[in-house]
Amino acid sequence: MRKGALALCTAILVGLALSAVLASACGLQSGPRVAQGAATPAAVPATPTEPLGAVREMLGQIDRDRALDDLRRLTGEEPICRGADCFTITNRLTGSEGLRRATDYIAAELQSLGYRVEFQDWSRRGRSDRNLIARKPGVRAPGEEVYFVAHVDGVGPNNVDRFPAADDNAGGAVDLLEMARVLSSHQFSRTLVLLFSTGEEQGTLGVRSHLEQLSFFFFKQKTAYEIET
Repeated sequence: MRKGALALCTAILVGLALSAVLASACGLQSGPRVAQGAATPAAVPATPTEPLGAVREMLGQIDRDRALDDLRRLTGEEPICRGADCFTITNRLTGSEGLRRATDYIAAELQSLGYRVEFQDWSRRGRSDRNLIARKPGVRAPGEEVYFVAHVDGVGPNNVDRFPAADDNAGGAVDLLEMARVLSSHQFSRTLVLLFSTGEEQGTLGVRSHLEQLSFFFFKQKTAYEIET
């Protein structure tokens, strides 16, 4: 797990930078706090909150042990278990069972946090898979979206079935998941979109497919940041 631990250290540093970006780009709002797993209130009396103080609070909520557990599961160091169903990921190749299990795991975690979660199937250049998309609606400008993107798929040496792909890009996916946990109890002016893509190692196929399904209006209403470790 040496590489995985390095990825996690990078993840925490990236989390700090992205929290600062998010505070300014999304417009942090004060108002009722939302418990993890609770539905977002229909109307929130929100006023702008001081960004640096909110960022400090977010950084204090990062749980290194929890993130490391995620990393172990996505890289196959530990099995992913849902009840009596346990599966150990050997790799996260695009189109593989391991990648499907990884995105299922992330989706379940996001749903438990109250995010609106959907899978988006894609097929391109002879390959097929699905992207995972989670949304947290904004309270003032829900039509304006801020994207955070990390790919979940990974590749390894030829003719090798077992490879963790921790640095590229389990660490980035873990970053985004841990950030989602921290941000789930905060409100923002704009809609937060978390895109866990697939097919990246074959030419950003999942992201390209997602962009093709968006209207030209996207470029005026959305901002995007990518997490790669």
